[in-house]
Amino acid sequence: MQKKPSAKYKFLSGHPTYVKKMYQDLKTPLQGIEGNQICANSKHVVIPWQGGGGTFTVKLHDEQGRVSMNTPIYKGHSGPLQDMEFSPFHINMLATASGDATLRLWTMPEGSLTASTDQAAAVLRGHSKRVMLMQWHPAAEFTLASAG
Repeated sequence: MQKKPSAKYKFLSGHPTYVKKMYQDLKTPLQGIEGNQICANSKHVVIPWQGGGGTFTVKLHDEQGRVSMNTPIYKGHSGPLQDMEFSPFHINMLATASGDATLRLWTMPEGSLTASTDQAAAVLRGHSKRVMLMQWHPAAEFTLASAG
């Protein structure tokens, strides 16, 4: 008689996280986003924000809990946000793609953002229609691919 193999994770169980370790009261946009719905690296979490244009907020990983309605936001795009991704080489650099046919590069401050801003580090133009997807090159610094 052949012995039945035992389950490898027999005693594994999950535990719910504490409420204070969650992001709560997020005002996310109602329209669909083509690319990343949320973006994170080892330091930041980017969350699209409800409102006109492609607004988003950036939180540090240790800033968990309720998100205030008055949280500082980035608001540079005039169209809806379609995709976003952090640079693989620079921890504080974020690229966003939007329905306004532009890509924008944002530089995050060392700490938390203290006031809303619309000043991107760079605006990349060249698409005639909205930019749906974009991605950083994994081996070449400051190289982006985008598609409309």
